[in-house]
Amino acid sequence: MRPTLSKPAFLSFALAAMWLALIVLIYLQFRWSSELNQAYSQRLQTSLVSSAESLRTGFQADLSALCRSLQSSSPQSPPSLPLSPIPYRLYFIDARIDQISRLDPAQGKFQTIPWPSRWSLLRSELHSSADDLASASPRRWFNRPWLVSSAIPALFRATSLSPNPNDLYPTYQLSGFLLLELDLPALSTRYFPPTRDRSFAASALDTRVTIHFLDTEVYDSLPGSKAPAATQSLDLLAPRGNLRPIGEESPWLLRAGHLPGSLDAALSSLRFRNLATGLAVCTILATGIVFLVITTRRAQQLSRLQTDFVASFSHELRTPITAVCMIADNLRDGIPSDPKDLPRYGNLLLEQGNRLRTRVEDILAFAAGRSQPLQIIPT
Repeated sequence: MRPTLSKPAFLSFALAAMWLALIVLIYLQFRWSSELNQAYSQRLQTSLVSSAESLRTGFQADLSALCRSLQSSSPQSPPSLPLSPIPYRLYFIDARIDQISRLDPAQGKFQTIPWPSRWSLLRSELHSSADDLASASPRRWFNRPWLVSSAIPALFRATSLSPNPNDLYPTYQLSGFLLLELDLPALSTRYFPPTRDRSFAASALDTRVTIHFLDTEVYDSLPGSKAPAATQSLDLLAPRGNLRPIGEESPWLLRAGHLPGSLDAALSSLRFRNLATGLAVCTILATGIVFLVITTRRAQQLSRLQTDFVASFSHELRTPITAVCMIADNLRDGIPSDPKDLPRYGNLLLEQGNRLRTRVEDILAFAAGRSQPLQIIPT
């Protein structure tokens, strides 16, 4: 025969298994909460990177569209300034790089102005670009890009005289440079705030976005804040399409990051909610196990009481029944030959009958859950 566990042993084993499972569940809850916080932090960082990329992509697309609409301009054919969300000013610099003209939007003409003193470093970049194009092929002349200056917040593109269409190998001659200067004060108030709101609204956290040209802060989403925003740093005008930087390091930088405390507060709140939910579930399970233990103990006590009750009353019932049966046998066999003995036998029967009735009443009272015995009226 296979060995089997007794009922108390089985219940004890089941309760021990429940407590062990509860402890494992609490451990897994803490571990899962930590992993969830880490995943949530990575998701927020990914969202921040995506928002920064979206801002950069939008700015580059608007600037590229503006450059394409102006690249065929010249003093001989001044353009009608296209509408653009990016504030700018358009200049033309001659091939000798000593005369500069600015386009007057009201008159639609280039007007000569003095060379700005703040553009002194721009001359070297223009001379370098002119020397680089001196021996350039026609294809390179045709595909020449807008160059991002590292001296001033501007982009420039070389212009050429129209080659002779009858030449088999047309040659290009530098006629000057178109220069597109970005208006930094207007740029920070007219362009970046709506772009920033559109890109970073989904993060639902306090973020700081700053845009720098060299050492000049072009835009700050939280002006006056001392909190650093260097979680992500991107080149705002990375090489793309018809835009190319001059130097190896870009002068335009986009920096974005969550404010100190905002990300930690969000992660702490998430961890607290997860732990509170998990601990509430574990508390309910622990309470259920405690009630199960109490119920099991009471059931065992009731089982013992029932066993003791049956054992005690089985003896109490057998005694009067045995006495009644013996008296009945004696009467049947005619043992009491003297009529004077009949009252004694009758008293014995009555006594044992009353005793049997009392025990039956106790059984009925116990079964009915009453403290007082039931009264049986003899018929």
